[in-house]
Amino acid sequence: MTLDFYNQEVAVAYKLLGTLYLNGPEETLLQKIIEEFELEIIDTSEEIEEDFTQLFVDPTTAILPYESLYNYSSLEEKGLWTSTTREVEEFYTRAGLVLNEDVLDIPPDHLGLEFLFVSYLLENNMIDPLRLFFDRHIVKWVPQYCDMLQQAAKTAFYRTVAELTKEVVTVDYEELNGG
Repeated sequence: MTLDFYNQEVAVAYKLLGTLYLNGPEETLLQKIIEEFELEIIDTSEEIEEDFTQLFVDPTTAILPYESLYNYSSLEEKGLWTSTTREVEEFYTRAGLVLNEDVLDIPPDHLGLEFLFVSYLLENNMIDPLRLFFDRHIVKWVPQYCDMLQQAAKTAFYRTVAELTKEVVTVDYEELNGG
């Protein structure tokens, strides 16, 4: 697989989704996502913002987007900053990626950071590391996470984002494996 127009488009999709999961529904980002994925949004900006808070921020309702909470060794308890987190960080390092100061306090296994990493690998035509990262990390937890997110979302926007995220991951995984 070489970097072609399709892979460039996929890299953009991962970058937009990663930014959404990290930063929430900022107005300009929402517009880019609506255009890129050709979405029709029926929810208000306020409803989308409230849903973001409920899904990702509120400690009583949040479905935290950290791989280590869903994909962890049977030898350790699930939690943040586990061996899974360290494995993801090692993938970043081996690929030559250094996290900037803006995200140093966020565990590296945050869905948004993992998606930005996938985008980075695609943009740099690093297909073998991408395939390995999907095998060991992305497909081990993102589809399950998206199902939970879709169930908990109050807005059509986040239900659609969850469905779209799962579809993008599934299709790309199949494509990476000769699909």
